[in-house]
Amino acid sequence: MVEQLSGTYQAKDVLLQRYFHMASQLISSFDEFTIQHVPREQNNRADLLSKLASTKCPGQHRTIIQETLHSPSLEDKVVNTSDDEDQGWMTDIWRYLKAGVLPEDRDEAQKTRLRSAKFVIIGDELFKRGISTPLLKC
Repeated sequence: MVEQLSGTYQAKDVLLQRYFHMASQLISSFDEFTIQHVPREQNNRADLLSKLASTKCPGQHRTIIQETLHSPSLEDKVVNTSDDEDQGWMTDIWRYLKAGVLPEDRDEAQKTRLRSAKFVIIGDELFKRGISTPLLKC
């Protein structure tokens, strides 16, 4: 984030862009602001803290105060919605499993029938069956 705020790098990730705009708004409220990146090897305390957090099991951190964030710490939530029923590669599989409808093309219908054997719909969500893994949400 330091490099993005200093203008060296561009914030391309959507979540990073939201943090960038939030930080930029906070920065604009100050009369003077400076930010400096400190490499991890020059910041022993932060390095030690990151190693401590990644090596201990949850609930064993008795020497530090911690908070687990279950979602990004941004106030507004962005939800992408689409009124379009086209789901890309999932469309034919979804229609076949939900309503038994196959594509008009004979070859595509055969492919859809074979591919759909690896999928299941649970509660209006499409999942792919794995061999030795749990269901994978599509």
